[in-house]
Amino acid sequence: MKKISLLLSLLFSVVHIYSQVDYEFPEFNTETALFSGSDPVWEGDGSILFTNKDSEARNRLYRYDFASKILTDLGVDNLPVNRPVKVPGKNQVVADAVYNEVHKLVVIDLGKVSKPQPLMNRYIQMKQADFNPTGMLVAFIGKSETDKYWNLYTYDFKYDNLNKLSDDQADIDYPKWSPDGSLISYGHKNSMNGRWVVSVIHWYGKHDFTLEDASADLLHGNWSHNGYKLVYVMKDQHGSKLMSCKKDGHDRTILTRSSEVIATPDWSPDGISIIFTISNSQDASTIMVLHLE
Repeated sequence: MKKISLLLSLLFSVVHIYSQVDYEFPEFNTETALFSGSDPVWEGDGSILFTNKDSEARNRLYRYDFASKILTDLGVDNLPVNRPVKVPGKNQVVADAVYNEVHKLVVIDLGKVSKPQPLMNRYIQMKQADFNPTGMLVAFIGKSETDKYWNLYTYDFKYDNLNKLSDDQADIDYPKWSPDGSLISYGHKNSMNGRWVVSVIHWYGKHDFTLEDASADLLHGNWSHNGYKLVYVMKDQHGSKLMSCKKDGHDRTILTRSSEVIATPDWSPDGISIIFTISNSQDASTIMVLHLE
């Protein structure tokens, strides 16, 4: 693994907003950027995993440690990957990969140099994994030979049990477990108006509530460190807003906004920061950090 020391001067924004959704807030200043990249997620030790394109435009896996300012290239066998997630309790990462135009979830062992292995041996396309706190259940987006759309699935490693939790009526996106493992948030399109919404279900499939907006798409819902709040993206013709709300969908608050595309927010383990990306019209993606305290 290749380690690169970064001399970064990190300028973070301190934001406290207690307002209605129509509060006017200045656009996010790109000088607060960390570096280019996509799909950032926090690890339990406060470092982040993310992907970035190499010289051949292939997505590689990296880790950045905030304390040491060390960037580590975790790429294995030059395998292009997306949407990395740490496996709870193990020195492993699961990420999306494509083999012969087929989507697979692969396990990358960070403790040794080895070829990535399939997460499970099932005849189904898989992407966008997220684990419950014990690591014994994984939620992901899957598509079998009989599925018309990408559906929400869970897999139980202990009992080798695959469950389909959505009804194949629309594509599902971005599943995320709540910190206590009782709920799963995910995105899908509203069948009435075609807008993206964020829904929350119990881990066994019972619907809890849906976040929606008549004039905007709501995307990439994710949980706070204690499960009391959700962070998500509101996207309309004017740009994007990074939003938060209570876990029941109430008290929606703007955290920041941009004329560009905000995506994939992830709340830090200590609860004081949210990491996300901003992309421009040329699809250049920059990783940002927003401090809440």
